[in-house]
Amino acid sequence: KDIFVHRSSVPQGTFLNEGDSVEFETEETDKGVKAVNIKKL
Repeated sequence: KDIFVHRSSVPQGTFLNEGDSVEFETEETDKGVKAVNIKKL
């Protein structure tokens, strides 16, 4: 399942690369599901 991740949901100073493990919560929007409260593991 694809989940949209907006840069503003990633804490400042945190950089994500393809394959990184993360924890997140999801939020329903009018455009679909997006990830919020993202934490890099």
